Amino acid sequence: MKPHLKGRSSHLRGTLETVTGVALVEGREADGDPLYSGETEVWWDELKTIYRRGERVWVDSDGNEFRESLIEWRECDEACE
Repeated sequence: MKPHLKGRSSHLRGTLETVTGVALVEGREADGDPLYSGETEVWWDELKTIYRRGERVWVDSDGNEFRESLIEWRECDEACE
């Protein structure tokens, strides 16, 4: 089963999450700001699902956010991916 918005054919990609990480630094800029290496170590054990007004937040393929009360689960074949 896949999550979909009620009354729509498009499916949702997943839940909105926050994650903690460390942006790696290789020095500092002339103004004192960090010079980032372009890599981040993600602390996956710190992953947290976002809730608003007591409801899990879901995200569609366009980045739009929806409350869990607008979600329905239904059978889906490859065509609704």
